[in-house]
Amino acid sequence: MRVIVTQARDDAQGLIDLLERRGHQALALPQIRFEATGASLPPGPFDATLFTSPRALRYALAMGKPGYEWGRVFAIAPTTRDRAREAGLAVDTSVDAGTGAELAAALPM
Repeated sequence: MRVIVTQARDDAQGLIDLLERRGHQALALPQIRFEATGASLPPGPFDATLFTSPRALRYALAMGKPGYEWGRVFAIAPTTRDRAREAGLAVDTSVDAGTGAELAAALPM
């Protein structure tokens, strides 16, 4: 099967590789592009940080300095939670959410 993959270019390669291993012809046609804004992290500490994607997590960690006070760390979906743990963050798993809106709605007071 000939397949177009519309994910952002940085994210598409893994899916393209998987499709090709399964015998498909996969073509990248990214419809969006993500770039770091260059904004600085505000000074902490924070009560909590919500990570809504692996990419957002990666950008934030690249800007953070050792000892940055993220507060309680919440992350959506298993992939983002796993990546946060791999980065050494203690992820609060009391909230299980698949979207940012679900995470915001379930955030403890």
